[in-house]
Amino acid sequence: MTAPLLALSITFIFMGVTGCAPRIVYTENTLFTDPMFTGRMLSGHSIALLPVLGPRGPLQFEEDELDEVFEMLHRARPDLKLVPTYEFETDFAFPNNEPLLFRFYHLLFKEEMIAVKNNDSIWNSVKQDYLLVYSLRGGMSVRNLNRSVYKRFNIECELWSVKERAVVWRAQSRGASDDKRTNEKVMLSESMRRLMHFIPAVQPGYGSESW
Repeated sequence: MTAPLLALSITFIFMGVTGCAPRIVYTENTLFTDPMFTGRMLSGHSIALLPVLGPRGPLQFEEDELDEVFEMLHRARPDLKLVPTYEFETDFAFPNNEPLLFRFYHLLFKEEMIAVKNNDSIWNSVKQDYLLVYSLRGGMSVRNLNRSVYKRFNIECELWSVKERAVVWRAQSRGASDDKRTNEKVMLSESMRRLMHFIPAVQPGYGSESW
């Protein structure tokens, strides 16, 4: 029987694994980097963490879960000037932009690049310099006749330049496990953390973003 991983990951709770660690294989790779984009362009600039996106919209988090996601990613890359999701959404949606915000999320997940780029209302509502977008692109959990379980997923991470209204960097992480002890939420959180290390390191700026 196959169950969508998304349905299992709506409640994003971090939990430890007791005993021996389950068998999990992660594979990360960079998919795209704008030739003009370097770590110097991140120096002193804010990066808003958007909610993890799925086919049905943002995955739902409790407030403490959002805090834990943010702290995990911040610990992974303290050189980045990360802005939490609630701050981005508060700035964007005030006073009555909620419908536009959720349309933005929908367009991002569907990769409607032209529609996103040409929507002035969206970009005029963004207060930060960059947007960090995680999207759950696929996942499943299969229980075999011998009761073994195979789990896999694919999560993508994009960095958008607000100034350019474009993706400047994109990477993906794939995870797989044949161990029934594997927790899908732990797999996803670890993949998010690992992808942070693929973002170019911040370098000192010298008064010009084009360097």
